[in-house]
This record gives sequence, C-alpha cells and structure tokens, in this order.
Amino acid sequence: MAVSRRELLRYAAVGSCAAWISAVAAPGVAHGREVLGTIVDYSAAVPSPSSIRAAGHIGAIRYVSD
Repeated sequence: MAVSRRELLRYAAVGSCAAWISAVAAPGVAHGREVLGTIVDYSAAVPSPSSIRAAGHIGAIRYVSD
C-alpha cells in the first residue's frame, strides 16, 4: 500500500497532536505512573549542572558514538 506524502504528513500531524494532548491533559502522570522528574538529552552544547537544575530537570544524558 503506497502512502502519499500528503497522507504521511497528515498522519504525522495527527500523531503529534495526540501526543501533545496526552502530555498536557495529564501533567505529572505518564502511562499511569507518577513522573518523578525529567532529564535533558543533549548532543551539541554542554549545559552546566546549575542551568539543568534551574530549568527544573533532575539530570542529563548524552549519547556518544564514533
């Protein structure tokens, strides 16, 4: 089954809206579990620990590969 570019973009938009609504509708709860905190995922500029904490996050993670 071939999907046109327009259909693909429509599906992506609908999926993004659904994800946004679910995130806004239940702050502090993810998949029926209480959210204990958030972390930052970065790959370019290295944020300082104080800026991560000031933004309300509990930590950071960085992926490094060859």
